[in-house]
Amino acid sequence: MLRLALPLILAELVWLSMGIVDTNMVGHLANSTLVAQSFGAGNLEDCHKSLWNMIYLTLPLAPVLMMLVEVSLYLLHGFGINPGVESVAELCMRVLLWQ
Repeated sequence: MLRLALPLILAELVWLSMGIVDTNMVGHLANSTLVAQSFGAGNLEDCHKSLWNMIYLTLPLAPVLMMLVEVSLYLLHGFGINPGVESVAELCMRVLLWQ
């Protein structure tokens, strides 16, 4: 039982520690929540400026990242993954790609 559970336990611990590190790193950024802070302070001009800057950044970046994920799905075949697992993983990634 331990041989089966140990990889899952380690994966969850790594996942948890990644979340903690991400929170610690982003939490110290002064500009991490500009839109929310500006809106809360009633500074709508700064809120709109920050929002549009975010949109200008994400619009060209999102299709590039989506194409990279799509290409990585074709690389799954070369890793020797069980075909049953591969089909489920591909379906899952395609759903996540559009969320």
